[in-house]
Amino acid sequence: RKDIIKLGQQHSINFTGHKIAVDGIPGVETRKNKIRCVQHAMNLDYGAKLEEDGIWGKKTDAAFGRHYVCKGETQYMVTAWEILLYCNGYDAKGVEHPGKFGSGCYNTTIQFQGDHSLIKDGVAGIKSFSAAIY
Repeated sequence: RKDIIKLGQQHSINFTGHKIAVDGIPGVETRKNKIRCVQHAMNLDYGAKLEEDGIWGKKTDAAFGRHYVCKGETQYMVTAWEILLYCNGYDAKGVEHPGKFGSGCYNTTIQFQGDHSLIKDGVAGIKSFSAAIY
């Protein structure tokens, strides 16, 4: 699991350009980079113009709105979701730029949702993203 988290940390660095320790420990800086990944993805996909500061504030919350990612989609929000899964110790079966939500990501999402007492529908919305960040 620690090695998977390390992969997630490295992917978060590659995606955001913000360096953190690649130590397999999902601490405060990893959490901030997970938020940066979502902010960066929303900027790329939706032109959200968010400051990529690693803080989930009102602007990030409003930009996220009712967005979600699911099987068959290709966008940077999928990239962010894949990275969040890795940072939580789940092998999302790859990280693409932009991300492609295939069967590997779908199955891992179902597993993550079940482990976090969420509805196991394979759709990553605000509840799944929140559980993966915090």
